[in-house]
Amino acid sequence: MVPISGDVDAASLRAVREQINAGIDEAARSLVVDLSQVTFLSIRGAEVLADAQWRAGADGVGFSLVTGSRAVDHTLRVTDLDNRFRCFTSVEDALAQLRDGRSLSTVPAPLGAWQAVG
Repeated sequence: MVPISGDVDAASLRAVREQINAGIDEAARSLVVDLSQVTFLSIRGAEVLADAQWRAGADGVGFSLVTGSRAVDHTLRVTDLDNRFRCFTSVEDALAQLRDGRSLSTVPAPLGAWQAVG
């Protein structure tokens, strides 16, 4: 799990990208990015999440988000990315899916192919 907090904007994008990429590198099968403590998510921040999902899919890693923040939900909705991610309202819900052995997501892999993850 990768917890992200505070504002995800131009000043923090590099650090957020590095945190998520490190999480993908360390993940065995699935990664949960916890955004429940994010107070602002820029449109570019949402693009970073979409890019990370593509990378995770290419690496065979499931990718899910814990939102639970109005700021995150709003940005995902206005960027039309809200249906792209498997989202949970709590870390507990996301981890319960993992414990039950269910895949956290099916993501599009680069070059337009589809890859089942999990």
